[in-house]
Amino acid sequence: MFVLGGGGWREEGGWREVYVQKNTRKKEKETHHHKHTQGKIRVYCRLRPMLDFEAQRGQQPVLVVPDELSVEHMWKGAKREYAFDAVFPAEASQTTVFEDTRHLVQSAVDGYNVCIFAYGQTGSGKTFTIYGSEGDPGLTPRGVSELFHIINRDSGKFNFAVSLYMLELYQDDLADLLLDVPVKGAAQRMVWGGGGGVCVVHYYVPVLPCIC
Repeated sequence: MFVLGGGGWREEGGWREVYVQKNTRKKEKETHHHKHTQGKIRVYCRLRPMLDFEAQRGQQPVLVVPDELSVEHMWKGAKREYAFDAVFPAEASQTTVFEDTRHLVQSAVDGYNVCIFAYGQTGSGKTFTIYGSEGDPGLTPRGVSELFHIINRDSGKFNFAVSLYMLELYQDDLADLLLDVPVKGAAQRMVWGGGGGVCVVHYYVPVLPCIC
């Protein structure tokens, strides 16, 4: 009789270290294959609640969420409908939004390139979704916490190192936000990576060893 335990199999009558790396790797491949068959790009739609001044002006919401995959509204007497991979209504919490992207952190640790960005007009809620607030963090702080949770969880099987840079792109100018005083144009050297991505190399932050 075997019972799956932390780090191996436990056998009645004694311990036997039998790691299930092959099965784990197979599961990872199946997960990524499933996501690949769905397409590599996901487009989510999040509706923000009305602001106080909008309600005071008597404005009303015009978007309707008929189901978790679409939104619709009336336009010139006709209904228009738009489909997405997921739709988060105005009452959706930061936790709910993050749960739909949590798996991407594991994909990044597994060696896949991952990019999450918010797109929308001014005031649509991009900053709140990505960064949130101190009491209600958004995707970025939650994603970093999840990353180090995975590192701590797997520290007995793998060695990890983390490096980073943080940039702002505004009106075609790159600014290195990790400088004491952000300077526009201070991080303009870019090279194409082997996987087709862009790497900024002018202000490179040294690798940070993980203490797990």
